[in-house]
Amino acid sequence: MLIVVSPLILSSNIKDFTATSFNLFSFIFKFFSSSGIGYELPKVSFILWGAILISIAYIVPAILYNLKSLNPLALNKSTIITGLLVASLLATIIFLPELYRQTAINGNSFRDQGVIFYFTLIVFGYLTFSLFTKDKATLIAKSFILGCAIQAIIAFNQVYYFFQNNQNELFGKGLYINGSFGQSNFFSGYIIIGLFFSIYFFIKSKISGKVLYFILIVLSLIPLIFSLSYWGIISAALGALLLIFYEVLVRFKKPKAFTASLCVLTVVTVILFIFLFRYTAEIEFLEGFKLRPEIWDSILKIFLGGAIPIGNFIFGYGFDTLRLVFVDFGFLSLNRVDRAHNVFLDVLSQNGVLGIIIFFTFIAYIFQNIQKLFYSKITIYFSLITLLWIFRSVVNESGVVNILQFIILIAITLKLQSHPFDRIDT
Repeated sequence: MLIVVSPLILSSNIKDFTATSFNLFSFIFKFFSSSGIGYELPKVSFILWGAILISIAYIVPAILYNLKSLNPLALNKSTIITGLLVASLLATIIFLPELYRQTAINGNSFRDQGVIFYFTLIVFGYLTFSLFTKDKATLIAKSFILGCAIQAIIAFNQVYYFFQNNQNELFGKGLYINGSFGQSNFFSGYIIIGLFFSIYFFIKSKISGKVLYFILIVLSLIPLIFSLSYWGIISAALGALLLIFYEVLVRFKKPKAFTASLCVLTVVTVILFIFLFRYTAEIEFLEGFKLRPEIWDSILKIFLGGAIPIGNFIFGYGFDTLRLVFVDFGFLSLNRVDRAHNVFLDVLSQNGVLGIIIFFTFIAYIFQNIQKLFYSKITIYFSLITLLWIFRSVVNESGVVNILQFIILIAITLKLQSHPFDRIDT
């Protein structure tokens, strides 16, 4: 997806060619140079070097040719926000004990997702935000659909293989139906994004286009069910309800009613999370979730128990350090747990109270603009899919591909909300 998206954030044909060439080079380079024990490492290396080279491909020509489209020194809102994010990352490193600092900078041996990785993605996200224009919204949405279709086709191949060879693996362990290395929850999250963009184009298209996007919707739904990702299926169902509410209410010009439905979804999210937190151990079919409440409880005890240093309370313990923190505090020491499996607690543990405040500020900004931009359909769809990504990540691991998706989605959502490009005629 990085190869598909990267040329779209650039302006001229020369820069498009340069960025695509750099991406292909980085893929070949990292394919032969990836090492380590973590299944995430090849993906991390590809995304890291791809984002670095894409950024260079734009920034260097901008400096050489004095392009006005990029002015890093201009004190506009997006530059200030990006600067604050970078400053918060650096502050996290400053307040870390020596035990955590090296891991927070480079990442742990299983992930390689330290501050260097996140700094690079923030720069990439800033360029995506700054250079995004109306004509690229459709192309980027279709790139998500393309990625979803590839994942779905691979999943169909896996289903066929297990039917032929080992049906117990298929129905007993849905983790194998994921379309890539990783868990079914990652796969279901990827499928959901492509699914809802397919719905957008299905509604928008003429008859011939509707046939194509209907096929893509079915192609997405079947492997989503086979993934056996309960939370992914719940997320898809709630997202579908939201889209139905939106399509109905926009025809009746009821933006406040739609905002109310979003608030209901938020309440449902909180209730479901509390349910999982308290009753997972008593429900047999939630076997895969049983460690997660213990992880969540441990993080909350660390931050609310009074023993945490004030600097770490404010700025967190840095990226990829959660396992070290658990060992230091005597929690989950026998498990290789390095993620909270909850996006909010991941942000809290890594970036502290300051990080969680920044994260909630972004969410609040998206929420408050939905009613105001109710009649800009592409803006609403990007906004809802971004919020759905957050909902899906309430109980799921923040893998590297999920993080890249979020950076792209939130950058484009913020740009669309600050510069709405279309207003549908109701």
